[in-house]
Amino acid sequence: MIGSTRGVRVFAYGAPVDLRKGYEGLGALVRNELGRDVLSGDLFLFVNARRGRAKVIFFDGTGLCIYMKRLARGRFAAALGSRGGRSACVDDDRARAISRGRGARWQGAAESTCARCERT
Repeated sequence: MIGSTRGVRVFAYGAPVDLRKGYEGLGALVRNELGRDVLSGDLFLFVNARRGRAKVIFFDGTGLCIYMKRLARGRFAAALGSRGGRSACVDDDRARAISRGRGARWQGAAESTCARCERT
C-alpha cells in the first residue's frame, strides 16, 4: 500500500512497456513520452503487454522508488496498454481499482482526467 499525506496524481502510460526497464528506462518514458518530471512526486503507472504485471515509479522526496505488482489471476484495465503511448491521469478510485486488477473497462479513459488535473 502506497500512503501519502498529500494529493498525488497517478498517470497511467497508455502503451505496453517492457517491464525489465528500471529507474533510467521508466524515467526516460516519463520525461520523453509523457513530458512530465519524474521528480514531481506524481505516480507513473506502466503495464506489460499481457497486462498481468505493472510497475509504478515515483519520487518520495529522497529518491526514486519502483513498485511492481504481478496479478495472481486476471488483468489490469484494458485501457492500459492500448492507447499508443498516451497517458491518462486517473482519480483515486480508479487508481485503487487498477492496483487490485479491477476496472477492466474504462470507457472514455483517454479523454478523462481526475479533478486535481483539471485544476492544474
